Amino acid sequence: MATTDESCVVYLDFDGTIADVDGRIPERTRRAILEARNRGHYVFLNTGRSPREIPSDVKDIGFDGYVTAGGAFAEVGDKVVHRETIPPAQVEAIIDALEKHDLAYTLQYFDGIYASPGLVELFSEVFNDRGFPVEPEDFVSERSTESVAKAVFASRDLQAYDKVCEELGPDFMVVTGTMPYMGTGSGEVSVDTFTKAAPFAAIAEELGVPLENTIAIGDASNDVAMLQRAGIGAAMGHASDEVIAVADEVTSSLISDGVHEVFVRHGLIGVAGKQLWPCGAASGRRRPDAAW
Repeated sequence: MATTDESCVVYLDFDGTIADVDGRIPERTRRAILEARNRGHYVFLNTGRSPREIPSDVKDIGFDGYVTAGGAFAEVGDKVVHRETIPPAQVEAIIDALEKHDLAYTLQYFDGIYASPGLVELFSEVFNDRGFPVEPEDFVSERSTESVAKAVFASRDLQAYDKVCEELGPDFMVVTGTMPYMGTGSGEVSVDTFTKAAPFAAIAEELGVPLENTIAIGDASNDVAMLQRAGIGAAMGHASDEVIAVADEVTSSLISDGVHEVFVRHGLIGVAGKQLWPCGAASGRRRPDAAW
């Protein structure tokens, strides 16, 4: 892809930002990604999912790279530019706490996922009838505490998040609201240095695009760091109050083509030279409560 001095890097959250709870991506969002890349900009998927959990049809849209497992891994094309994992002793502490509360969980690795007993059955019950088939080949059979990016827990008990926060909150980062249909019965555990913004510097260096020329769009609590770190952070219209509070602007909801709206507003697509707020103009950061 051709680049210019005006190239921008755009980071898009997946669940709730470009895809709804049923995995559907608006056609205008797909077209916006393609057009922005054709105009010399870089578009990255930035997700809490592990690399193995990104559907093939989503990859087929065409991205310049991926930030996965909530910022533990980052790829520019086929090159891994950032990799960070949890020390084994801390992984053991996480496992002990989750098993203490009888919670099913996964451990995310760069090239696979370990599922605890009962997890596949739970996911199958929750997701299969909603178009998210759970494939056994997505999971590895052996559990290892080496090279773990994060743990994801799930339960039908809506107190699960509170229990994990009480147990692990003082020493780990625990978030919820990242898994469709599960509510506070699910969540993620990692260390506080793992955020979706952690790979930004490595990616900027690899691409030669300054950090101020970045736009991040998200809707959930694990998107807060990347919205704060980016030159422009945009919260989806349906985002939580926590996300809106740190954003530079609030766009429309997913079903109202909020991502497409941001791309047009900042001149990534549409008529050249018609930016209302060009990418990189971070000095004019907008009030968090200001919607366009």
